[in-house]
Amino acid sequence: MSDIERLKFFGDESFDGKRERVAAVAGLFGTESEWSALEAAWVERTGGKEFHATTCETQYAHDPDQEKHRENLKLYEDLTKIIANSGIRGYGSSFDLMSYRANFPNDDLENGFLHGIGDVLKYCSRLALAENKQVEFFFDNRQGKEYVVNLLFQSLRDQPFLKDKNVFYGTKINFDNRKNPRIQAADLTAREAMKFLDNYIGPVRRPHRASLKTLANQRIQFVDEGPYFKDFREKLPEMAKRYGMDILEYDRWLSEHKLTDNHSNRLHYMRRLDEADPIKPDSVAETQI
Repeated sequence: MSDIERLKFFGDESFDGKRERVAAVAGLFGTESEWSALEAAWVERTGGKEFHATTCETQYAHDPDQEKHRENLKLYEDLTKIIANSGIRGYGSSFDLMSYRANFPNDDLENGFLHGIGDVLKYCSRLALAENKQVEFFFDNRQGKEYVVNLLFQSLRDQPFLKDKNVFYGTKINFDNRKNPRIQAADLTAREAMKFLDNYIGPVRRPHRASLKTLANQRIQFVDEGPYFKDFREKLPEMAKRYGMDILEYDRWLSEHKLTDNHSNRLHYMRRLDEADPIKPDSVAETQI
């Protein structure tokens, strides 16, 4: 499949200011020609300057010179319209971190964003499969998390509905940085996914933002996962049984390799069951999160 036909997905994450209420993962996908057109319009509007959605909205919010704030809000609005008018599609998934804390009190709270990445990967993979296209994934650099993100990707590749379907271009997720205008567009989309839920469960309930409506009206879907973590916790025994995962054996495996229970090591253990091949302790210990 040529580069012209292949779908390229650029994604990013977003949290509320204190990283305690909402984690969101979102991104945009389109063909290379669609991305090239968006990128040209984006660079023209930003003047080639690096854009950060949160900074743009908040940097001058309390500055005595409110004209600076108005200029930034106009920039945010214009970039939102560039995405909406580009023909590129998108998807955003937001999760309630307070629910995560309540249902998984011993986990690192930031691991909540991994569920968002899994949801986004599945959505885009199903879409590519339905359209008989390959998809190539790019995410913003997530220092220290790249390994576990690729574990999620490998687990998805092994799912029966995708295995041997030639849906994915490449065997790993690519990582880029905020200097890439495509990642910047994903950053804006991820912020809208985060605000979508945070404005509902945050200290002050607010209506949907105009920027969210602009994107949602043009082929970009936003999903609030609501009771996801409660349902996920309740289904864990069933999921463990499906994978042939004996909890006592899992605990012994952790103890044997001097590991802690976390999202990364659960994925390692389930892949070990799939492959029936013991994982070397050293390789696992380096990936704890």
